[in-house]
Amino acid sequence: MLHLLPDPASVLAEAARVLRPGGVLITTVDKDDAYFLQDSDIAQVTAELRRQYAPRVPDGAAWVLGWAAKRGLDRAGRTVFPGTGQGRSPRRWREAIEAGRIPWCSHATAGQVPDVCRRLAELPDQDRARPDPPYQLIALKARRGIG
Repeated sequence: MLHLLPDPASVLAEAARVLRPGGVLITTVDKDDAYFLQDSDIAQVTAELRRQYAPRVPDGAAWVLGWAAKRGLDRAGRTVFPGTGQGRSPRRWREAIEAGRIPWCSHATAGQVPDVCRRLAELPDQDRARPDPPYQLIALKARRGIG
């Protein structure tokens, strides 16, 4: 949920305020990174562009856990689930990039995006989807009454 908000701090603050001791909040973290957690040919081709231009997202696990810990919420669990049917083929990645739907490509220099698209087009099995992205969930548990 937190990746959908420009500033998740207000939602986390409200959860921390209303949770009783032992109460639990469950949320996704690092959602934008899910496609690239598993090494793949697509992850390798896009790595440099992502490293240079991927925007800072508000659902980073380290940020969420650090913020929560300062407000009386401790990590109580973690799990991963597959984004069933969301794995993309090289062709689908290339089409999404060319259509301007991938944010970390919008700030790249003029030659970088065509180069990545060319390299994606050279990958084998153009229409075979790569593994579904593994999404992460964390559980945050209130250690004391906050509000």
